[in-house]
Amino acid sequence: MSLRQGIPLAEGSTGDSVDDVKFRLTELGLDTSLDPASTYGPATRAAVEAFQRRRGLPITGVLDVPTWDTLVEAGYRLGRRVLLRQVPLLRGDDVADLQQRLCALGFDTNRVDGLFGALTEHAVEQFQQNMGLKTDGVAGLLTIEALLRLGPRTENARSVTEVRADETLRRHFDGPLHRSIAIADLGGMAAAVAQLFRELNLSTEVSVIEVTGDESAQAAQANAAGVDLYLGLHSTGKSNLCRTMFYKGYSYTSSAGQLLAEHLHRVLPPPFADGVNEVVGMALPLLRETLMTAVILEVGPTALVAENAPALCQALAKAILETARNDAVEDRSSFSSRP
Repeated sequence: MSLRQGIPLAEGSTGDSVDDVKFRLTELGLDTSLDPASTYGPATRAAVEAFQRRRGLPITGVLDVPTWDTLVEAGYRLGRRVLLRQVPLLRGDDVADLQQRLCALGFDTNRVDGLFGALTEHAVEQFQQNMGLKTDGVAGLLTIEALLRLGPRTENARSVTEVRADETLRRHFDGPLHRSIAIADLGGMAAAVAQLFRELNLSTEVSVIEVTGDESAQAAQANAAGVDLYLGLHSTGKSNLCRTMFYKGYSYTSSAGQLLAEHLHRVLPPPFADGVNEVVGMALPLLRETLMTAVILEVGPTALVAENAPALCQALAKAILETARNDAVEDRSSFSSRP
């Protein structure tokens, strides 16, 4: 499949692009053999669902753009290509493997997100300096061989990134703490976003991001705003579901995102707190690619949101401001050096 051609694919789809998807799924140990060649049948759908579950994506069984992109990334293995900082950023499981190994050795990439950005480049440079290698920030053959010689990746080891994130969360400031916040309507929440803006604008710097493009484009919009905290609101339509999501991917969990998501979840007023509720770590592009602490709140049904928007927005504003005062966001100093 060339450059997302033919996406989305779903049960009933046929053609060469389906064969491409099935081959990639099989390489990852997900069986699609019960479906005929070139056919997206029940087995392929089940394999896609299993992959989506494994990678923190919405479990739909549909091969959409985020699932395809993640499937392509999953095929990269450390050592099979040179890794370096470029535009657009290199991304893939090999980058995440590199980040995990560096962080376990004390070279902080800030996050394990599979994106080769400025801090990953800096961590590679530090590693190269320590190993007496050419210090260029490029993870080529010699650098990767040196990294692999130090032993297998230890996913359960406590990395420098986790230590730094936890230390940030433990810190409290004596004086006033300035925080800037961006909020966005990700679908069906325009009125709630407008009201939340009014609630937050009384106490802190807040901006509303006009959402355009796919999730990666939305993440770029949020990054361009230069804020410390991002909250996206999305209506679930008719579903009586409330889901609060933070970034979790590979071996990394955003401690600040999880803390904020859990706090928002706890303060949801009735009737939202009475439905199906969950706090979940996801690897959605919007959560993965934003540089600041980011949370997405999905709530519904739409009619219920319209009727109870004032109480919902007051509770969210209060929780966000409380969390900001307690420094429950990731270290601002790390943001300025990320691309």
